[in-house]
Amino acid sequence: MMTFIQQSRDAIRASGGRITTQREMLLDLLSQLEHDIDAEHLFQLASELDPNISLPTIYRTLHTLEDAQLIASHYVSSEHDRKVYRINDRTDAFHFACRRCGRVTPFQSELIEQIKDELRDQLGADVMSLCMCASGICADCREKEQTMTLDGLRTGESATIRTINGKGAVRRRLMDMGLSKGVRIEMVKAAPMGDPIEYMVRGYHLSLRKSEAELVEIVPLGSDVDR
Repeated sequence: MMTFIQQSRDAIRASGGRITTQREMLLDLLSQLEHDIDAEHLFQLASELDPNISLPTIYRTLHTLEDAQLIASHYVSSEHDRKVYRINDRTDAFHFACRRCGRVTPFQSELIEQIKDELRDQLGADVMSLCMCASGICADCREKEQTMTLDGLRTGESATIRTINGKGAVRRRLMDMGLSKGVRIEMVKAAPMGDPIEYMVRGYHLSLRKSEAELVEIVPLGSDVDR
């Protein structure tokens, strides 16, 4: 049985292309990959070996191999704004994209084969590939959100207040300013040195020292933590 590189050479020749040194390099890089890759990342790897390679060369090669069904493409975000490629004889890989940090994590599930079987039964088709996009909040970001405080908001970001820490007069002062559980608050701007910080809460502007903002635990808007 011919190797991936041998099949790829034949596919490139059949499409009217030449087997150049750059294309040989790309085929070698693709054959060694253990994970899915997008065109931009492949371009970065190739550029380290040959600074003269161009992004159009990357895309032409990928498109040729995809047309020959030697590689498959799928998206790794629900917005379909990032396309990755993998060699076709490898196990299907699916990805979870975090909407907070942007990290993409591959995953496998026994349910995938069940879905393929259901599609075959319903459509009478031979299902060769399956595209699945999963997104949400990753475990690391959930953990951060569980302990996130008001000073962690960036300009323009909003959150709801979870709880007010501190004791005695300090806590009472924060609550007298209108800060209480469930209230929405938005970070407006910070002073040049980062302290104090200006927020919008209950329709008015409020300035807090960073040490005060650290006492206010929050849940960023869009999070499902502790709702």
